[in-house]
Amino acid sequence: MLAKKYRLNLRLERKRFDKAKRTHSPDFTVLILSSPDIHFGFLIGKKLAKSAVQRNLIRRRLHEIVRLHLPQIPVADYLIIPKSSILKYDYETLQNALLSSLYSRF
Repeated sequence: MLAKKYRLNLRLERKRFDKAKRTHSPDFTVLILSSPDIHFGFLIGKKLAKSAVQRNLIRRRLHEIVRLHLPQIPVADYLIIPKSSILKYDYETLQNALLSSLYSRF
């Protein structure tokens, strides 16, 4: 699990991302705001996966990928919105897709 100091509280900070830079890929939409610290938020709605079990599995996998690669990710605030194409991915494919989406800005 990603440490609390690296997580965004989306209920409080969702409005900030209205003016964020957006990067799109076939698998993710990533909203990026410059910030002195690094924070991540994940937006996984019922439209993506109807079952809470599936949504939580996606969330846990994304948290773990970010946690393992945190030192290499540039400092900013990120809101990651997965698309339906990731439902069929295994862990390795998901990891490659997420990291390429995060690095596409830089």
